[in-house]
Amino acid sequence: HLYLNGIPASDFSFIKNFRYLTRLSLKDTSFSDISVLEKLSNLKKLELSGTKVTKKDIRILKKKLPECRIE
Repeated sequence: HLYLNGIPASDFSFIKNFRYLTRLSLKDTSFSDISVLEKLSNLKKLELSGTKVTKKDIRILKKKLPECRIE
């Protein structure tokens, strides 16, 4: 699990290196670049409330990560 809730980061590209991650929380961050998540096929739960991710982005992620519950 990786919880980055509320961290003041602007570059989240390092997340793409965690290929075996099953849970990720980015609540209340400036996160917006969903491309870093698209290859994390082991994700089962992803928390994005309070981020800059759009509803359209969430639909794209749900297609790329069908086994992941996105909140």
